[in-house]
Amino acid sequence: MKRQLHDELEALDGRIGIISAEVISAFSKTEMQEFHCFLMERKFSINYIGYVRNPVPYFKAMLQQTLKQNAVDLQNIDGWLLGMPREATYYGRLDFLHEISGQPPSMIHFHPDALEEEDVVVDFLGRIGVERKDINIYRANDSLPFAAIKGLYHLRANLMPEDNKSIDGKVRIMSFLSRLRELPHENWDLAKEVMSQIFEKHSDFSEWGARKLENFQPVPLSKTSIERAATHLDLGKISDADLYSFGDWAKYPCGCLDLTAMDATERSNFIAQCVYSVRLGRCMIL
Repeated sequence: MKRQLHDELEALDGRIGIISAEVISAFSKTEMQEFHCFLMERKFSINYIGYVRNPVPYFKAMLQQTLKQNAVDLQNIDGWLLGMPREATYYGRLDFLHEISGQPPSMIHFHPDALEEEDVVVDFLGRIGVERKDINIYRANDSLPFAAIKGLYHLRANLMPEDNKSIDGKVRIMSFLSRLRELPHENWDLAKEVMSQIFEKHSDFSEWGARKLENFQPVPLSKTSIERAATHLDLGKISDADLYSFGDWAKYPCGCLDLTAMDATERSNFIAQCVYSVRLGRCMIL
């Protein structure tokens, strides 16, 4: 991997290069140090640019990311940060870059009001001096519908607590996520009790953000819109409409089974079977 990265950076021949990967946000301080040294040894001029979410949107995104490949305990928010180092908060780790590089990184609040044209890609292009002319921007990683979160939750709880992380598995996962986005869309957010836990663990974020982030836009907990509470009870509650919606999505002949007679355990397993069949690219057969 290092050799490939080195070769690609060398091929830039003086042009601007962008290194962007989710795994960078999961680096420990030691790994950040090694990464910085790797670049400095090759005489590259480095500018670090980071976009930082508020705690609740960050954990909401991490819940989705973790459910894509692993089971989640909704009452243990630390478990949502699968693979993340525990030596600092997700935003506190950015301070490591300042310490390691000797210069403060550009840190921007990931909030529509803080971004040029309320778009992170447009904002980023402007910061690196790239003209947007003739560049088409496509949104490829939108949030999953609430129904998809519910489906993944029951899949992980019943049949598939962990997903395949091989290259083939990642290709299948991308296709699977595309199918999940076909489920009915509905706005959702974390429950107040979960939000309170997040704010308690990140009580210094507002003070840190006001000092460190460009165009900081604080969002108090009291003003957070909660259109759907993703508590254990809510995700576990499966209506008749849910059963038929998932059945149609998985191409299961729902007329052959009295879905409404199912108890809670059977309903959870049915949802899991629907999602599992789509995950494997098969027709639904029970």
